[in-house]
Amino acid sequence: MAMADERSIRVADLLVDEQNPRLPQPNTGQRVALRAIASHQDRKLLRLADDIVQNGINPSELFMVTPTKDNPPRYMVLEGNRRLCALKGLESPDVLSGAVPTATLTALKKLSALYLENPVDVVRCLIYKNRDEAKHWLSLRHTGENDGAGVVPWGPDEKSRFRNRALGESEAWREALDFLEAVGQLTHEVREKLHTSTFKRLVDTPAVREKLGIRVEKKQLLIAGDKSRVARVLAWVVRDLIDRQVSVGDLYKLEQRKRYAKKIPKTLAVKPEGSGVPPGSAKSARSGKRKPAARRRPTRDFLIPSDCVLQVYDARTKEIEGELRRLSLQSYTNAVAVLFRVFAELSVDWYIKDQALPLSANPKLGEKLRVVGEHLLQRKRIDSQQIKPVRQAAQQGSYMGASITLMNNYVHNAAMFPAAGDLRSHWNSLQPFFAAIWSV
Repeated sequence: MAMADERSIRVADLLVDEQNPRLPQPNTGQRVALRAIASHQDRKLLRLADDIVQNGINPSELFMVTPTKDNPPRYMVLEGNRRLCALKGLESPDVLSGAVPTATLTALKKLSALYLENPVDVVRCLIYKNRDEAKHWLSLRHTGENDGAGVVPWGPDEKSRFRNRALGESEAWREALDFLEAVGQLTHEVREKLHTSTFKRLVDTPAVREKLGIRVEKKQLLIAGDKSRVARVLAWVVRDLIDRQVSVGDLYKLEQRKRYAKKIPKTLAVKPEGSGVPPGSAKSARSGKRKPAARRRPTRDFLIPSDCVLQVYDARTKEIEGELRRLSLQSYTNAVAVLFRVFAELSVDWYIKDQALPLSANPKLGEKLRVVGEHLLQRKRIDSQQIKPVRQAAQQGSYMGASITLMNNYVHNAAMFPAAGDLRSHWNSLQPFFAAIWSV
């Protein structure tokens, strides 16, 4: 592909492209084309003109032009017609009289007075021999991502990070997601699935924040509760929005968001206390009141603790999860032990199918457990410490910890009696494993 010649060209020698796609009718003459683009852009053109007056022409975007047959030649602008219209409007605002609303023309005249104190006489251009030579680059510039070859626009997350890093602006919803990633409650892959505009509406709603343990001050997120509990309830909201594919329309009105706040599980909800602290602060949020003496927590009587967040997609496994949250360990020890074994196998079976993991023919549960554990470790969903009880459980003949051999004996061995404390301990050691499976 031929290289374009880069050169500075006088603005007076540039022509509006009469075949510009912004024009409904091509080849209408310079004055008509200029006024048509100005009418189409209106306040956007005014905003561009204001930016040119304040900052000059964007040096990172060169005009793309092709020479006319005039002698001496002038240049047809193939890329940069909005900028050219803004420059010509600043130079002679009256040329747009009747093409734009009176308010726009009045504002443009005020800008023109400033502009003429230091006008732009020349601009940097890339000169192509003809339209065909520039066609490929124009196509990449204006016809979308083209599978990555074209311009890939920033999403809400990227825009927010730029405003924060380059301009120092805070946005509470983005800080909440960054906080979840930092504490290991959210992965980048899951974050990509979230409609951030919907999440933003929830974070911006006081009634919702009253359930999330957060405050917002000058758009900055403040954690106003125990950080681990705040992380769990925020993670629940993220998974709920993704799993149910909640759209902006579902939460557009304030009353809809208030109803959503009431649906947040009471076992997860965190009431904000005190002024709160930034997510990155090492301090915990405090209410300013004297902290009462710590009470000893009663031993939980259910296999799965209430603060364990699992987003179980499979219907039967979801039912078993619910029973393991309700059945008393003391009263129904045998039932819990058997259901624990079933829950473990259904969980790894679902993950293996979802991730299309390779297995040997007729694999046993130990092999499936090991394959899933190593896959989660490789994806950094669990760490080097959390994989250890999984590997131990997968070992054949092992009776140490939450082993598959022990679980199988609970089902098939009439002489093996499970103990509530053992089952509780087994779950605790494998909880990060199950949480990673059911957060894909």
